[in-house]
Amino acid sequence: MRSVMILMFLLIQVGFPQMNEVAEQPFEGYAHVLLTSDLTNDQSKEIIVFDEIASTVKCFDCFLTLLWTLEVEYPVITAAARDVDSDGMEEVFFLEELKSGTFYPYRVISVEPDGTPNWRKFIEVNVHADLQFHFIDADGNPGEEIVIANRILMEDGLERLAFERDRTIISAVLSEGIPYFLTYLPEEASYELYTFDTEPLWKGDDCRVEGTEVTLEIPLCTLFMKAHLCSCVEDWALEPGEQVVKNVRLWADITGDGEEEALFVSDTTIKLLDDEETTAWTWECPDSVESVSVIDFADDGVLELVVATPLKGIRVPSVYIVDSQGSLLTVLSFGLSEPQFQFTDLDGDDDVDVWTCDLKSRGSTLRVYSSDAASGPLDALSPRGVLRTIDPAGPVTAFWKLFAQYQALMLVALLVAASVVLFLVRQRKKRRTESTQKGE
Repeated sequence: MRSVMILMFLLIQVGFPQMNEVAEQPFEGYAHVLLTSDLTNDQSKEIIVFDEIASTVKCFDCFLTLLWTLEVEYPVITAAARDVDSDGMEEVFFLEELKSGTFYPYRVISVEPDGTPNWRKFIEVNVHADLQFHFIDADGNPGEEIVIANRILMEDGLERLAFERDRTIISAVLSEGIPYFLTYLPEEASYELYTFDTEPLWKGDDCRVEGTEVTLEIPLCTLFMKAHLCSCVEDWALEPGEQVVKNVRLWADITGDGEEEALFVSDTTIKLLDDEETTAWTWECPDSVESVSVIDFADDGVLELVVATPLKGIRVPSVYIVDSQGSLLTVLSFGLSEPQFQFTDLDGDDDVDVWTCDLKSRGSTLRVYSSDAASGPLDALSPRGVLRTIDPAGPVTAFWKLFAQYQALMLVALLVAASVVLFLVRQRKKRRTESTQKGE
């Protein structure tokens, strides 16, 4: 029975696009991908990486050819690309983290798509958090404002508004023409809602919007949802490519039949509900769910689910691909303990490629894999290897999952076992030697 299940799984994987490694870029030390975006408007995406050893930001095309470098003084922790001046080209924004104890702990760098720096802006804030760039058209004029930490900046780096040092802006939204900003105060573990007024319109805990003005409920719920903190309402629209929020009904045409279905994700289960909110199918993840996104792999109008799990390592499942009917298509292993990865169309051929980057202090490697679902520019390169597909129910996978989960204990156990075997071998040799000497 087991062999039949394995055969069925392998047959299913035959119909899934093969991911061929076509390009590779090594780094001497720790390097991580900051963003992937089409900076040159040529339908292919560039990949921007921070190289810690070289203290530079490097921009590669989808073939991993180096396009430009930007020397930086401090580590770059996050980045974003956006056409804030409405000239048809995306500008790139980097956030440097300065040395601890400095008055300005962060600095924003604005860069043209060709790597030419525009301006630099110090950020005064005493909150060290997972800061992200946000963008919003606050005045209705061409272009957008840049929201980062506790600052709202214009396209030229001038401040539009600055909040106190003890809070950060975690999300921004435009509701009925009014810009709203949600700030977080770590010392009080509370949140505040602002427009461009100096006084907060609301203050409270996450998703505690009861008793607020009716006009503030929708922007508050939207802000909390955009911040991935919680959902004040049960239903939201789901855009293909974005990461799924857990424990919320997210509506989209998953099956491509013209009717919207609701995707509901918990820590271990994924459900699809039809338009009458009846469960169409349920898929149980073998491991806890770290993240879920929806992608059209074959560009046929039907979405697939990319389910990532926190447990990673050699021959350990990194990603489960589930189709719109709840059937497992394939299981991929990146063979790394802490990989970065993103499924996206890199070369503009309308099928999904993937880049991966292993985060190692003694050497990182950026790799690009191309899908053979459609022939594109990346597919013209000679394959260097194949992204590993594995049988999640196989004994080999079970061993490596156990090893990844209890690596330290298993290494100690192997060391003890080896020591015991070595001791027994030595004792046996010793007895043989003593026996030989007695015989003489």
